[in-house]
Amino acid sequence: MAKGHRSQIKRERNAKKDTRPSAKLSYARVSVQKACYVLDAIRGKDVQTALGIVTYNPRYASELIAKLLKSAIANAENNNGMKAENLYVEEGYEN
Repeated sequence: MAKGHRSQIKRERNAKKDTRPSAKLSYARVSVQKACYVLDAIRGKDVQTALGIVTYNPRYASELIAKLLKSAIANAENNNGMKAENLYVEEGYEN
């Protein structure tokens, strides 16, 4: 192999990196089915509407997703320089 081959691969991988703001929730003590109800309700909405939905949703999963959504908004503002009024929830999924 040529010298610097690994660094070339890293440069190419970082050039194709997804620049969308995101947040991840790990070790949540809630079932996937219960979280899906809330995720389905906010998918495709702008962030202000999504925050309103999760704020007044009586499910326990909505508290966790509200915290996650606020974290994603903060990541977009601080790391990517985006404005909160231009953001929307493109996707939300469970693993």
